[in-house]
Amino acid sequence: MISTKAEPQSVACFIDRAPYGWRTVLAAIVLIALGIWSGARTELDRAAGEIGRFVAASVGFAEESQIASGLGGTLAKMWPPQISEREELARLELKDTERRPFLSRIELEEQIDRRLDPERLVFVEHVEKREVLVKPVGYLLIVLGKLAETIEMAFWSTFFAVLLSVPLAVAGAANCAPSRALYDAARSCVSLLRAVPELISALFLVLAFGFGPAAGVLALALHSAGFLGEFFAEDIENANRKPQEAM
Repeated sequence: MISTKAEPQSVACFIDRAPYGWRTVLAAIVLIALGIWSGARTELDRAAGEIGRFVAASVGFAEESQIASGLGGTLAKMWPPQISEREELARLELKDTERRPFLSRIELEEQIDRRLDPERLVFVEHVEKREVLVKPVGYLLIVLGKLAETIEMAFWSTFFAVLLSVPLAVAGAANCAPSRALYDAARSCVSLLRAVPELISALFLVLAFGFGPAAGVLALALHSAGFLGEFFAEDIENANRKPQEAM
């Protein structure tokens, strides 16, 4: 006869073990010590002190802070934003000053130049006056032109990337590749294009096409074709075959 009565178990089986032991505590101490040592080497303690002084200066408990003075000086130079362009009139090929660009004007400005006095061996400030051609929105037009050029580069790089990735994707899909050799070649080409960063491609393309947007467009197109070819190939392989067979 088999007894169904459960045998009594010892109380020790129901006592949970400690989640950590002396080894865990020792490892934590070592990691904390290494963190403190590494933080001192990377000057994190000085950064924390500067942040504390910045917070104290913000609420009025400190007189000055290096962070506040550095950022404040930089932000003060950045405002108001520059939208005009100033060029020295002597360096421009303007035969007739009356036929200058639209909305531009000629101003007389003073430039302070520091020169070394050979007799006294001290720097002396010399004030020079020069005529400059001021274009009120000249710099703004340059920025807008570069912005439009960036959008055009993005458009053409995407367009060429799609054109290049479609045949690579068809050849790199296992269910559409005509041969194993073509499949391996397409997959290798896609992996290579995806692995090479745009900056590295641009360095070589600049040697071929020179500085300009053309090298950037081709570099972005090649790198993007690697990703698009991989994505398109996987979508072709995972596509449902039944609608294709019905056609």
